[in-house]
Order: sequence, then structure tokens, then C-alpha cells
Amino acid sequence: MATILCIEDEVELRINIVEELEDAGYDVKQACDGNVGLQMILKHEPDLVLCDINMPRKNGYQVLKEIREQHARIFARMPFIFLTALADKERVLAGLKDGADAYLTKPIDFEMMLATVQASLRQMDRIKQDESRASSEEDNVQAVGSKLEGQIDNIMEIIQEAVESSDTFGASLEQAGSRMGEGSDPEQIKTVLATLIQTMKEKGQGNLDLKQRLAQTCRQVEQLKGELKSVRRDSLTDSLTGLANRKCFDQTLDKTIAQAKKLDQPLCFFMIDIDHFKHFNDTFGHQVGDSALKLVAATLQKTVRDCDHVARYGGEEFVVILPNTSLESAVEVAERIRQSMVKKELIHRSTGENMGQITLSIGVGCLNLDDSAQSLIKRADACLYAAKHAGRNRVLCETSLPDNAAERGECAA
Repeated sequence: MATILCIEDEVELRINIVEELEDAGYDVKQACDGNVGLQMILKHEPDLVLCDINMPRKNGYQVLKEIREQHARIFARMPFIFLTALADKERVLAGLKDGADAYLTKPIDFEMMLATVQASLRQMDRIKQDESRASSEEDNVQAVGSKLEGQIDNIMEIIQEAVESSDTFGASLEQAGSRMGEGSDPEQIKTVLATLIQTMKEKGQGNLDLKQRLAQTCRQVEQLKGELKSVRRDSLTDSLTGLANRKCFDQTLDKTIAQAKKLDQPLCFFMIDIDHFKHFNDTFGHQVGDSALKLVAATLQKTVRDCDHVARYGGEEFVVILPNTSLESAVEVAERIRQSMVKKELIHRSTGENMGQITLSIGVGCLNLDDSAQSLIKRADACLYAAKHAGRNRVLCETSLPDNAAERGECAA
């Protein structure tokens, strides 16, 4: 259960916010001003903060600045959402630049508030999952790399032994030549030849041993190269769905954006979210939830083209990159995906229980000339949020939003 801190000096509004959040299942703490709020942040380390801007003793902007600057090690990524009147626009913009994640305008739309909180926490979960996955992947790569280094050391040892053996054999030949040159005594020559033959036998056996050791080590190196390739592949793949993971998606989006701009081609992007997934998970269990995620992943792969890129973004969110695709065509593809999912029903294998339909909300963004990966994601995320706010199970693109909504990122977290 996520812990949320509400810092608000208006008593009635604070009570209403706390009640709405508690009804949604959150553990809620509250503070009446900035000083008390800052103390509670340090004491409880909440997962998210809702904070008014205009408050006595210490305003919201000061609270944000202090936790981001003086306590950055702990709170650098904690979602921080401003509660503000429209007159505070300049301070809001300054706060967003200094680390706030979003803002809600008064009077508070509680449905908007809950959706923004959920999106912010979901984004935080994605970051934590990515960090955990990256750490695990790095450990795997280092383990395989250490083994590979060990086998390379073995090869170098074998080569060194071969060099030393050759030096010894050369010295034996030189000594034998010198002794044979000292005289023509048949017994002495016989002894030298016997010694030389024995030395050659030992050299041959030594070479055979080195050859066998070298062959075994080379086989182990090839095996480790295969393991390293597998680890690298796994580091770019979501283990549950088999789709590309967030790391792979980030790399691919940067490349496809650069390619689209170079070739002057359109590019579109989907943000996809499974509707009411938390309720679905809580009702039927995480195993059934995993099955739902796999079903969505399979549907996406079957519906898009081979040249499109599908990835699991995190949690119940998926993304699709569509190179050389117009906005109109992209919306048609998104509709096919949505309709394809609506036609499917999830059946519990062991009980035969019909668990109903899985519906999707999809936001569609289109690349602009001045876009970065983050700005494109932000607009598509705004469209996704608007689709969910409009009732879910629908597709919305940039042209479907209110004027400048996508640019402002009002729906993004």
C-alpha cells in the first residue's frame, strides 16, 4: 500500500483529499503547513506528496526545493504534485523546473487527482523495476565476464608453458649437438641419441597435453561466449511476455526517431494501458494477471507489422513504435488492437470461469521535427490519460485533445 502525504492549510479541502485517497486504498498522512509537512516527509518517507503552494510559515515551493536539494539522496525521485490556484502559474512553472512532477488546479477534480496520483506512482514503480532489472543484468554480465577472463588466463598460461617447453627442447638439442661434437666415441653418441629421443618423446607428450588443455579451454570460451550473448539478449527482453523491455525500447526509440528525421518520414507511437488492471489483479490473483499481460502482448505482436516495435513499458503498460506511419494510419492500427482485445475473453483454465474482457486505452502520438524521445512519449501519455479520463476502452490521438493539452502534458505524470 502506497503512503501519500497531503500538505494543505485549507482544513475542509485537506479532509476531502484525505478521504478520497483513503477510499482509493492509500495510506494517507496529512500536514497543515509547510514546516509540519517537511517534518513528516523526513519521518514517514512517503511514496508521493500532494502539496499546496500558498501556505503560512513555509510554502510548497520551499518544501520542494529543500527536499530536492538537501535530501536528494532519499527524495530525488519521490513524486511531488502541486495543488494550486490558476494565479500561481509562474510559481508552478518554476516548481516544475525544480523537480515537481505535476500539478492540480483548484477547485480539485478528485477523479483527476486520483488518476494523476496513480500515474505518478506507476511511473515510480517503473523506475524502480528498471533499476532492479538493470542491477540484476549487470551482475549476470559481470559473472559471465569473470568466467571468461578466467578462461583467457588459462589460455595465456598454456601458451606460456608451450614457450617454456620449446625453450627447454631447444636447449636440449643444443646440448646434444655440443656433446656429439666433442668426439666420435660410439657409446657417447649412442647415449646422446637416447637422451635426445627421450627428450623428443617428452616434448611430444607435453605438446599433446597442451593441445588437449587448449582445446578444452577453447570449448569453455565458446560456451561462455554463448552465455554472454544469452545474457545480453535477456537484458533486452521482458521475461514474462517475451517482448522487448524498457531498456531495449529506449534504445530503439532513439534510433527510429533519428532514422525518421534523416529520411523525412512520419513516425507514430502508442502508449497502451490495460483498463482496471489493479482491480483485475486483486480479484483474480497475480497469476491470472500475468496471463492477461501475456495475452495483450501476443495480440499486439499479431496485429502490428514486422517493422513495428512492440515493448512492455512497465507494469500493465505497453508501447508500440510505428516507423513510416501517418497519424491517420496509426489510429486505424490502434483501433484494430483495441477491437481485437474486446473480442477476446479470459477463461480460467482450472475452473473454466469466464473472467470477462480485457479492454485497452491507447494514446497515439506523432513525431514532430523538434521532438525528442521524451517529448513524443509525453504527448502520447497525455493522450492515454485523456482516453482513460473519457471512460477507457478507447483510442485518442493528439488531434482529439483540447487545444495545447498534449503540449502542456496535463495528463502526463
